Amino acid sequence: MVVAASNGVGGGLASVLSPAKIQNAAAVIDEIGIEGEVIRYGVVVAVLMTLATALMTMLWAFG
Repeated sequence: MVVAASNGVGGGLASVLSPAKIQNAAAVIDEIGIEGEVIRYGVVVAVLMTLATALMTMLWAFG
């Protein structure tokens, strides 16, 4: 159950960095050209959240 939950979180985090979704969102808010900035910020957030998820999964799976 813990691994399945962390897999779901990982899928959501991968979705954060999807260029197509970022491009669509930028078009919706009429801010074409900010995609690179959003991806750079998103990478930092996704890496931090991935580390936190991995740590919590390890603790719950083996603790």
